[in-house]
Parts: sequence; structure tokens; C-alpha cells
Amino acid sequence: MSYYRTEETGIALGDAQACLTGETVDGVLFEGCDDITTAGGCGLGVELLFILPPLLWLRGRRSRMLV
Repeated sequence: MSYYRTEETGIALGDAQACLTGETVDGVLFEGCDDITTAGGCGLGVELLFILPPLLWLRGRRSRMLV
């Protein structure tokens, strides 16, 4: 099993198949395709764009209330 950052592979969310080509350290060429499952982002990514502004607004509001 392998894990890759989707944005570095060209695979789009929802793609169902991926192919890999390469060369071993011994110089043997290989190629293969298989079914894949893509998953939405995890961690702080695009979601942060939607969550951060309200959090900063609330933080500023709270700071003004404490003064």
C-alpha cells in the first residue's frame, strides 16, 4: 500500500484509477494501473479558509469584552 499527496500526482478527487511507471534501481522498467479511492483533505487546508475568519472575529470580540 502506498500513500501520496494527491496534489503532487495529478489525481483528481473522485478519480477511480491511477497508473504508475518507473524504473527499479536495477534498471528494470515497470508500469501498472490499479483502482484507487481518493479521500477529501485532512488537516488544515481549504477548510481553514472557511473556519479561520469567524474564529478570529470571535477572538477579537472576546478580547474587547475582557477589557
